[in-house]
Amino acid sequence: MFGRGVIATQYAWVLEKVGNEVEFYVRLGRSAEYGLKVNLEIIDDRAKRTLVKEKWSIIMREELSPDHDLIVVSVNHNQLDGVLNFLAPRINKATILMFNNLWIDPQEVSSILPKDQVVWGFPGAGGGYSFTSTF
Repeated sequence: MFGRGVIATQYAWVLEKVGNEVEFYVRLGRSAEYGLKVNLEIIDDRAKRTLVKEKWSIIMREELSPDHDLIVVSVNHNQLDGVLNFLAPRINKATILMFNNLWIDPQEVSSILPKDQVVWGFPGAGGGYSFTSTF
């Protein structure tokens, strides 16, 4: 997971609960700053609106290993170029799932990545497009 906001954390938690190994990538020196637990308070609709409150233990990495199947990117728009530039030479065969809202063409933003390895998903689903209206 690239990003530790609400979206990345919720998806990471669910992915782990269904049996996947999940790691959060953080910049050098940030592991100690962030800590190894996330305070969760989630309503899980998969289980009849169960309120989940827990201190979830997470794995953080300051180096990206080359053996990931899926890399989820959910970062602020101003961080996206830096993340994609970092990932481009390191993704190997992983699929990149992008959860980012954009106001420009998503294919343009992700053009440095192999086109067949990039998938856009909720909440961004490709972002928005600006347009001019004549009323």
